[in-house]
Amino acid sequence: MLLRRMTDNVRDQNWVAVFLDFVIVVVGVFIGFEVSKSNEATRKNQQVEQLLVNLKTDLGQMQVDTDYVQSQFYLRTVELDKLLTALEQPDVHMIELEKLVAVNAIMNLDGLPRAPVSFREMMAAGRFELLKDAGLRRDVHIFSESVAFAEVSNTQLSENFWDVSSDLTPYLTFRRAPERYTTGEMLYVEAVDWPALWADEDARNALYDIYIVNVNMQSAAEVLSDSISAVSNAIDAQAR
Repeated sequence: MLLRRMTDNVRDQNWVAVFLDFVIVVVGVFIGFEVSKSNEATRKNQQVEQLLVNLKTDLGQMQVDTDYVQSQFYLRTVELDKLLTALEQPDVHMIELEKLVAVNAIMNLDGLPRAPVSFREMMAAGRFELLKDAGLRRDVHIFSESVAFAEVSNTQLSENFWDVSSDLTPYLTFRRAPERYTTGEMLYVEAVDWPALWADEDARNALYDIYIVNVNMQSAAEVLSDSISAVSNAIDAQAR
């Protein structure tokens, strides 16, 4: 309709009418563009809001898991320190039950939790670019680096565990043969030949190695926990 009217006005050389029709077209296109841009901005804002809601929820659970693992590594480090002191210094008394608690902690190690699905999907899909707040982007970047460090630490823990297990197992008596334990079930050591174990240099070094690994894992858990808290706090600040 408007195009036909403009054509008629051009044919009749009604330039004022042509100009007015042209202005109407330009203004209409501009308004349509602005509405489209506004709708796109609203859609992106909604995406970011939902993304942050999901991320905050998942990070809350990850924080609980990380803090638990950190506390377990701390307790293992304390028990191992007492065990090594007792083995190094025969005059230091440590009851057999405490020694068994320490060695069972060694044989049942947990790694650090992985990043939640919401975070991995955000990074894989390039949605990180939707985050406009500089502070939040910085904290998410630090969290990403902490996650990568945690994954490396988990790999080192796994590799070290098998080395330690092979060096210590000859001196351990399990409740039942290790191969009869089901996946995910805790191994239980009920007796240890401490004199023979401590006389074996490889077994002795294995205890020192796992002590160092525990200290390192505890530090990695602390870094991860702090980075989770930073992202959660930044999300809360943006919500306000």
